[in-house]
Amino acid sequence: MRRLGFSKPTRDPAEQERLFTSFRAAGYDGLQLKLNQYRADLDQPERFRSRWGAYPGVAAGLIVGARLDEPGVAQLRRSLPPCARWTSPAGSARTRRAAAIWTARCASATAT
Repeated sequence: MRRLGFSKPTRDPAEQERLFTSFRAAGYDGLQLKLNQYRADLDQPERFRSRWGAYPGVAAGLIVGARLDEPGVAQLRRSLPPCARWTSPAGSARTRRAAAIWTARCASATAT
């Protein structure tokens, strides 16, 4: 039985490479990447794809998180538009719509 997604922190580039190249052999169909695993390529998903694109499912999900205080909300707002560019054309409209809904909810939740 295959498992759809997996997320595991990595401490250094060597550990990240082992994870990215072996998750399928461990029975997973995809990886949900933590911010430190894709931050360097956040604004250039094509650079990430050129390095890791030979591993299907390597970026099946991108985990973005922050506190819901003012700096955290600002961080999330900076992260969401670039994350939307990581999606396939079929999924990008859904991602943009989710980002717009999240932004609107976040704006209303932080309004004073």
